[in-house]
Amino acid sequence: MDDDVRLAEITARGLRRLGFEADSSSEPRPLGSGEVLIFDLSLLDGLDAAAHDELRAKRPIVVTGATDAASRALADSLDASDYLVKPIELAELAAAINRRMAEG
Repeated sequence: MDDDVRLAEITARGLRRLGFEADSSSEPRPLGSGEVLIFDLSLLDGLDAAAHDELRAKRPIVVTGATDAASRALADSLDASDYLVKPIELAELAAAINRRMAEG
């Protein structure tokens, strides 16, 4: 999930080229078995408490343009499996996805 629809689609396309099944969205949707959520931290403000709890349960990979300690703490509060600062390299994102998938 990314607030920039164009960037989300470019990222999904790049991940598909690397062999991942990927789609893009700016809205939450249920995850299937084995799916990993990549979440832009800027979307957090638009979520209600129930959606926040659901997001935390998914242990997302957080991507953000923010480098401050408060943003890192916010990602930690989501139990994020990884924290990547934009711009991110596809190889770095692929490695984070593989780590998250290995966790189960």
